[in-house]
Amino acid sequence: MKQSHRAGSLSSGRFLRIPAILTAFAAALAARPAAADFTIGLVPEDSGSITSFDADTGDVFGTASLPFVEPRDCEIVASADTTRGLVAGGNFQLFVFDLTTMPPLPFVDRPSILLENASEDIALAPGGTFAVVCGGLGPEPISVVNVETVEQVNIFFAGQGCRSVDVCDDGSVLVVASDGSSLRRLTLGADGSLSDTGEVVVFPIGFDGHNVACAFGSDSAVVVGGGAPATIQSFSIPGLSPVETALLTASNGRSVILSPSGDRVFARAGGSSIEPGSVDAFFYEPTTGQFLGTVFSPLVVEPALSLQGPELLAIHPEPDDTKLYVPENGKGVSVFSAATGLPLPTIAAGSNFPTSICLATASITPAPAPPPLNDSILAATVIPSLPFNDGPYYTGSATTSTTFPVDPSDNLDCSGNGHTVWYSFVASEDARLTANTFGSDYDTTLSAFSGSIGALTPIACNNDTDFNVQSAIEFDVVAGQTYFLMVATPGIDPTAALGGMLQVSVSEMLVAKLIVDTKASLSSIDGSVVVRGTVDCSTPASVNLIGLLRQQTTRTTRAEQLFVVGFECDGPTSWSSAPILATLPYKGGKASLTISGSACGSDCVFFPQSSQEVHLTGGK
Repeated sequence: MKQSHRAGSLSSGRFLRIPAILTAFAAALAARPAAADFTIGLVPEDSGSITSFDADTGDVFGTASLPFVEPRDCEIVASADTTRGLVAGGNFQLFVFDLTTMPPLPFVDRPSILLENASEDIALAPGGTFAVVCGGLGPEPISVVNVETVEQVNIFFAGQGCRSVDVCDDGSVLVVASDGSSLRRLTLGADGSLSDTGEVVVFPIGFDGHNVACAFGSDSAVVVGGGAPATIQSFSIPGLSPVETALLTASNGRSVILSPSGDRVFARAGGSSIEPGSVDAFFYEPTTGQFLGTVFSPLVVEPALSLQGPELLAIHPEPDDTKLYVPENGKGVSVFSAATGLPLPTIAAGSNFPTSICLATASITPAPAPPPLNDSILAATVIPSLPFNDGPYYTGSATTSTTFPVDPSDNLDCSGNGHTVWYSFVASEDARLTANTFGSDYDTTLSAFSGSIGALTPIACNNDTDFNVQSAIEFDVVAGQTYFLMVATPGIDPTAALGGMLQVSVSEMLVAKLIVDTKASLSSIDGSVVVRGTVDCSTPASVNLIGLLRQQTTRTTRAEQLFVVGFECDGPTSWSSAPILATLPYKGGKASLTISGSACGSDCVFFPQSSQEVHLTGGK
């Protein structure tokens, strides 16, 4: 979140099987009372996903996906009649989606806005009607977007590109140049137009300005700069006269925010591959732009991505700026006391490569989450072919997946029919299948049944695997027969456990059989031997064989040589060795062959070492 002066406009995978760009928020939102105030957070990740969470409780709602983009910054607009999320796609697009629906979907008419810049940093204007977007690259114009009409309404070119932007209470628009060399002040009109005040401050050499934030009341602003160590610089508004500089603990300054009360500044330095990042906190006088000492000792955090303008810090807007949020690579969102710096419980969101974080207090009436499409066995998802993968999608609360009277409650000592979802499959051939829920984020059971609806026969079931609380089974199928898979939560009581994000995979297991011909070809020229055979693979696989061919040629001499064979197998596949030439040549007659190997595709089959007699024919 840029800061608190936006009273009316507050800033800041997994897929559902529905025709939408974004996936569902989880049931924690649906379970809230209608029109309940809560603080919602978004964490875009460089992988193209966006995680949402409840900043009040720490619950993760779910993960959304923006295909083919690398989302950068985000903002949340909260108002009495709508709550919208804005995400800079990093590819000349600004995505707009509705947080009042469950699941949240892109607005039907205009799910995204094409911009005149690469879309790197977003700032909301007071009232939330307009958003100003920076590109982050070279000479690009600044875009102004009308959030309500979902359209770009104005562009402005200030002579160079824009790295970071913020909009102050008084309509001042502060812009850090794309090369980090200067700070410029524009003004935003009631119609979304931008005007240049002519105020520009050139940063000292080595400062390299990154993120900018207005102070409460619009009397001052703070810019964080790169360098080693990094620094933050305050400026007066209007005029952009430098006021004071403060040093940060680490190098490569990335992000700066002010508390909603306006009396504290938090700055994040990105660190480097050999240096951790830091978060420094200073008391601040917003009317004068003076730093008044440190709030707590610097926090040591993971190095931040080398982005230009997006926010990598956020403050809880209510009730008294008590929590500081820091997204960290591989950790999720670390939470600290904004007063003492002491760690609070981490939120499992944005743990991949977070590019930004935004928060807002919203008062909305979310529509209840619909059940998954395959909630009932009568609407089981048909598995058309193998291998098959489905999800992740949400299965988790009393308002989503449910339990039907026909759902089995005790199958092969794998009890559990809470929050069931179903799959069906008609076997095209005799095979052995494997299915699992790996990649899911909750405790599952997984069962396979033959028969018909109302007369199911359990054939396989698993609650927990050796490694986690997800499930995996293996079972045989017969061509032409129908089979059902049920995913559930443990416990007969369907309310005993909640679901979550589910991932289901089904594939045919590899079955491979090795056959060696009893006759081998002997060369009459050099006494070498070619061994042949077949391997029958039920699914495509890579086969590797190693053998030892021995022959007692006289009472005192023996010909023997190792050989290796490698080939691709799909169905019955013939194989042959290269000519096997021993130090002493082989002769016609009996020989002993010892052979072993493996076939590996989706899984591996190992051929145990075996010995057999082969007849060498041909030659002398």
